[in-house]
Amino acid sequence: MVKLRLKRCGRKQRHLSNRCN
Repeated sequence: MVKLRLKRCGRKQRHLSNRCN
């Protein structure tokens, strides 16, 4: 499930980028 979160935060959810990192 962690792999799917990194792919979405790096492509469309830029505001969630700090949450993925």
